Amino acid sequence: MSKHRRKRSKLNRPNRYEPVRDEEFAAEITSAGPVRNPSMNNEREEKADRGEGLGITSIVLSVLAFFWLPFVLAPAGIVLGVIATRGGSSRGWWGVALGVIALIISSLVLPFRIIF
Repeated sequence: MSKHRRKRSKLNRPNRYEPVRDEEFAAEITSAGPVRNPSMNNEREEKADRGEGLGITSIVLSVLAFFWLPFVLAPAGIVLGVIATRGGSSRGWWGVALGVIALIISSLVLPFRIIF
């Protein structure tokens, strides 16, 4: 027997500061790779779906602003586009850009509409 033997604690650990390692790691055995949590994937899809509808609505309002009520529909498209981007949609940025362009063009063309 060895002279420098450690005493075991009540939890069958060699040292009380050493953590208990009773996990099983079977990543070397499986070929499928890491297991993903399906609930996390669903949350991402729901977040993206929530922003997509608002993004499409902002694009429609911004395009309509080129032809009809530009000072009402363009800001509405911009606001909905910002809300859609916070919801995870890239289409919201398109709605914001089209709304800003509609506002700029309509403000430049407005004096000519009044004159003619």
